[in-house]
Amino acid sequence: MPYRTTITQLFSMLCFLLPLISLAEDSCIDVSLKINIDSKESGTVFIRNVLDNKFKFDTIPIWGQPVYFKDCLTEPRQLEITYRHENGAELSFAVFIEPVRNQDLTIGSKNDSLYYSISGSKTEEEYQMMTTFQDQIMKKYNDPDSLVPMERAFIKANPDSYISGMLLALQAARTNADTLGYYLSILTPKARKYKYASQGEQIMLRKKENSVGTPVRLFAATDNNDQPFSSTMVYGKPILLEFWASWCEPCRKSFPELQKMIRQYQPLGLEVVGISEDMHKDAWLKAIKTDSLQNWHHILSGLKEDVEAKGPEQRNSYRFGVTVFPTRILVNENGIIIGRWEGESEHNTIELKALLQKTY
Repeated sequence: MPYRTTITQLFSMLCFLLPLISLAEDSCIDVSLKINIDSKESGTVFIRNVLDNKFKFDTIPIWGQPVYFKDCLTEPRQLEITYRHENGAELSFAVFIEPVRNQDLTIGSKNDSLYYSISGSKTEEEYQMMTTFQDQIMKKYNDPDSLVPMERAFIKANPDSYISGMLLALQAARTNADTLGYYLSILTPKARKYKYASQGEQIMLRKKENSVGTPVRLFAATDNNDQPFSSTMVYGKPILLEFWASWCEPCRKSFPELQKMIRQYQPLGLEVVGISEDMHKDAWLKAIKTDSLQNWHHILSGLKEDVEAKGPEQRNSYRFGVTVFPTRILVNENGIIIGRWEGESEHNTIELKALLQKTY
């Protein structure tokens, strides 16, 4: 299946407030997308409009005449469109529309197959160019990591593009704060305030606030024994924060080797705090027992009901800038972060082992 990077694949994130800009820049532009059906047959167009992680649905009957989808935009937006022909044939696709007044979408049939084309959307042209490169690279290497150099080259070549900000947001999970900052600095001021570039910047700031050399932040929660737990209870000792989840296969596969290291240094004072991304207690408690993790302190990043009521910023993973699992943060006895590793790899394990040896 071809590799595709779409906005709807992005994990749900809370956008930080953008600096105030001029009223003219803040004002939305009335957009009219003309939808032409390249046939006389009737059908129905269904449009799912992504709005700040909410969805607005439009259903537009087609009777052989052009119809119009109208909106008011401050930046490009991706629409998910389904055209259902009267004979039952169906075509689903996603397109970017621009904050410009007139754009044209044509849907038709050729050789018994439905097709679409759009004109007037520079963002859609850039997106198609980028995904063509992605498909070629994935066909050759079949490894998502092989896309990173091409995507970063795209950002450099297109600093004013909405797609460049989208790529940064998608790369943020596997990119350190300094690298994120560098590529954000390449973007033009206009592109940098687009929604997804803003999300990438917010992730960068959270990672910087929790990077090597910074004081570890305070946190508190109820532990797996329904007892209150505070990070102050283990301060004054080296602490390993392990961000994981019961559904994280790399996390759980790494635990036997990690436990060997932990058990070597626990008698010397090392404290381990497992911070699980699980939103349901049952799966979390079962994994602790199954993987024999009873020698750790355990808390949840945030229960489902808490996140729904208070927002994702209430999760400990959010506060620590954690975007990939496992993430391991080593803190010294003075409460300063001395190591941070994102993702499971042999290199990360070797670095953690070396730093533990140095600490003790």
